[in-house]
Amino acid sequence: MNKFLYSILYFLRQEIGSDFPVNPDLTIREILSEESFDELDFIIALIHFEMNHAIDIPDGWLEQKDITLREFARRASELPEIEESYIPEFHQIKTGLISYLITTVKNAQWHQSNNEIPN
Repeated sequence: MNKFLYSILYFLRQEIGSDFPVNPDLTIREILSEESFDELDFIIALIHFEMNHAIDIPDGWLEQKDITLREFARRASELPEIEESYIPEFHQIKTGLISYLITTVKNAQWHQSNNEIPN
């Protein structure tokens, strides 16, 4: 479980910024309350986490915001790994999802926060 905990902390720091101290005993809700971090950042970090460990986190887990990162990592460590033959397709799907989230959703959020109409 430790490798999963360290890994999720790493990917969260990548999205938040390396100076942000992520405590494994914070709940997901507490992390999302940081003004420099939103749910989209969290989802992108989780996708990187999934790709790193070849696991597919169930969608319902994203709704469980009152669990700690430590508990999340423990649960993730119990998930089955994606079969090796499916990993290239899995990575392609996840990479496409990250690209979509960054180019479409983040750009729309930026334009909205700047009162601009996106192209």
